[in-house]
Amino acid sequence: MQATTSRQVIKYTAFLGAFLGWCLLVGYETLEIYYWTNGQSEKGLPFFLKGLFLNLFILGAWLFTHKSDTQQAHDEDFYGRIHKTFAITTFCGIFSLILRGMLWMTSRFWLEHIFLYNVLYHLDLALFSIFLITMFFKWRHMILYKSNRLNRRIWRGFYTLLLISTVMHLARPQQVPPLLSLLLLVVLIIGFLPLVVNLKWIAILSYQHKLNSLAYLGITLLIQSYFVYEILSYQQIGTDRIEEVSTLITNLERSVFFIGLYLFTALYGLSAFFAILFNLPTASVFEKKMGELDKVQQLSAAISGGDNEQQIYRLLLNSAQQILGTDAAWIEVEDQEDKLILHNISYEKALRYQRGLELKNLHSQDDPFKARKFQAKQLFETPTTQMEYHSLLSIPLENQRQRLGTLVLLKRQENAFDGLALATLHPFVSQASVTLHNFKLLAEAVKVQQYKNELELARKVKNRLLPKRLEQNEAFDIFALTGSSSEVGGDYYDFYQVNPTKYVVMIADVAGHGTSVAFYVAQVKGVFQSLVQMDLAPDLFMEYANIALSSCLERGIFVSATYLTIDTEKKSIYQARAGHCPTIFYKNLDYQTELWEGKGLGLNILKSNLYNQHIETTYHEFEEEDILLLYTDGIIEARNPVSGEEYGTERLREVLTDSVHCSALQQIAETILANVNDFTDDVDFKDDYTLLLIRFF
Repeated sequence: MQATTSRQVIKYTAFLGAFLGWCLLVGYETLEIYYWTNGQSEKGLPFFLKGLFLNLFILGAWLFTHKSDTQQAHDEDFYGRIHKTFAITTFCGIFSLILRGMLWMTSRFWLEHIFLYNVLYHLDLALFSIFLITMFFKWRHMILYKSNRLNRRIWRGFYTLLLISTVMHLARPQQVPPLLSLLLLVVLIIGFLPLVVNLKWIAILSYQHKLNSLAYLGITLLIQSYFVYEILSYQQIGTDRIEEVSTLITNLERSVFFIGLYLFTALYGLSAFFAILFNLPTASVFEKKMGELDKVQQLSAAISGGDNEQQIYRLLLNSAQQILGTDAAWIEVEDQEDKLILHNISYEKALRYQRGLELKNLHSQDDPFKARKFQAKQLFETPTTQMEYHSLLSIPLENQRQRLGTLVLLKRQENAFDGLALATLHPFVSQASVTLHNFKLLAEAVKVQQYKNELELARKVKNRLLPKRLEQNEAFDIFALTGSSSEVGGDYYDFYQVNPTKYVVMIADVAGHGTSVAFYVAQVKGVFQSLVQMDLAPDLFMEYANIALSSCLERGIFVSATYLTIDTEKKSIYQARAGHCPTIFYKNLDYQTELWEGKGLGLNILKSNLYNQHIETTYHEFEEEDILLLYTDGIIEARNPVSGEEYGTERLREVLTDSVHCSALQQIAETILANVNDFTDDVDFKDDYTLLLIRFF
C-alpha cells in the first residue's frame, strides 16, 4: 500500500514538474519577446534558463509517462499498446490541427498578438513531445519482448545517452560544435538500429489485430510526420516581425534529443508497419494452426478442468468441423445407449449413412483401427444425385487398441478428403482419444473412490446403531463381538430392560451387502425400539415387526432375527426365531450344548396377515453357569479356502464346549473367532459376523 502511494506521489509530482517547466518556458519566451518588441534585446535573460525550463518539462513528462506506463504494463498486450499509442497520437494531432486552423483563419490577429502566438507554438511543442515520449515507452515493451542480454544492454545505453543529450539544451545552438552534435546523433542512431528489428511480438497478434495495427501505425506515422512539418514551419510563418521573433523559438533542428527520439520512434513504427504488412498473407494460416493447437490444449485441459465426456465429444465435433470445414459430422460412441452424437445432421440421415458404413466395413479386410475415406456411391445403390453428402471420412477413436468410438465427417462435394486433411486431423483425434480414455479411467477411479467413501459412511452409521454398552448385573453377564467384511453387512443386535427382572435380547441379520444395508438396519432398530416397550410375547413381537418392516423395506430385502425375553426371577427364557441361526445353549449341569430352533419364517418374506401361522414361541429354563450363544451366519458360513467346506454349527458347538472354562465371556468369543480364522487360513470374512454370549449366575 505504501509503495503504491509512493509511486502515485512521484507520478503526480512529475506531472506538476512538467507543467511548471512548460509554464516557465512560455514565461521565458514571453519576456524575450517583450524585450525584442521594445528594442531592449540587450536585457535578454540568460539562455541556459531556457534550456533548464525545457529540460524540466521534458524530464517531468518523461518520468510521468514512465510511471503511468509501468502501472498499465500488466493490463496491456501488444495490440493494446499500439491502440493506446494511436489514441494519444490522434488526440495530439487533432488538437494541433485545431490550433493550426485557428492560426490559418485568423493569422493577422495572431501575428499582431505575438505573445498569444508564442503560447500556441509551445502548446504544439508540448503535444509533439508528449506523443513522442508516449511512443518511446510503448515501443520499449515491444523491443524488450524476448530480447537477449545484448539487446537489453544496448537499450540501456541508448536510453541513458538520449537523456544525457538533453544537457545540450543549456547552451545556444551556435555554441555547440556541429561535429559534436553530429557525432552524438550518429552514436544514438547506431545504438537503436539493432533494436528496431526486434519484432517478435508480431507473431502473437491475431489476423484481425494485424489488420487493425496496420491502420493504427499508418495513421500514427502520418501524424508524426505532420508534427515535424508543423514544428519546423513555425519559423517560416508570417511577416518580418514573426521572422524576427522566430529566432527566439526553441530550435529543434539542432536538438539531438528530439531528433534522436523522433528517428527512433519513426523507424521502429515503420519497421513494425512493413513487418506486419509482409506477415499478413501467412497470418490467417498461422492463426488457423494456432487455433488447432488451442483446441488440442483445450482437450488436454478438459480432465483437470472438470469437463465431462459429452463436452469432449462436442468439442471434438466442433473443432473437426472448423479445421476441415465439413458440412456435417457425428460420433458413434462405444458402450453407450445413445450412441450417436450429431452435428448439423438429422438422426435419420446419420443412421442411413451409418448403415452403409457398417455394411462396407463388414466386407472389408482392412485394419479396423485405420481411418478410411469413402464416396457416397461406394455405400449406396441409390444414385448419388439423391444423396446430400458425397464424401465421408471415418476415423476410429482408439487408445491402446481399445475402440472408444468413431468420428465420421461429411462434405457435400465429391473427393473432398485427401491425405492432407487426414494428416491435419490425426494428431488432434489422437489427443482426443487419449483424453477420452483418461476420462473413462478417471470416471472408474472416481466411482471406486465414491463407493469406498459411501461404504465407510455406511459402516460408521451401522456401528452407531449398535448399543454402546450391554447390561452387566448380578443375574447374568453379557458380551458381544462383531466385525465387518470388506462389504457392509446387515448384522444387528440390541438389549432392553423391561423391568428389574425381565430383559429382552435381540439379534438380527438384514440380507444383502453394501451401503443401503446400513439404512435397512436403521429401520430394524427403529421397529425394535418401538415394539419392545410394549412388552409383547416373542411371537407377537415378530408378527408386529413383520407388518412394520413389510411397509418400509423393499421386496426381496428380508430379515432373519432371534428375539429372547429373559426372566431372571423365574430363570426362564422365551424365544421366537424368525429364520435366524439356531441359538446354542450350553447346559453346565450336563456339560453339553443344545440347539434351540423352533418354527419361524424370516421377516418381510410374507407380506400378509398369515405370518402368525409361521412363527412360534418356545420356552426354556436356565441354571447357574449356563451359557447362551447367539450368532450370525457370517460365522458358520465361513469357508475353508482349500476344501470349500463351511465352518458349520457343529464346530461352533464344540469350540463353545471346549472354552466354557474361560472366566470371561470375551475370552470365549475371541477363542471362537480364532478357531474360525484358523479354519479359513485367515482369509477375510465375506460377511459381517457377530457373537453374543450370555452367562447366567
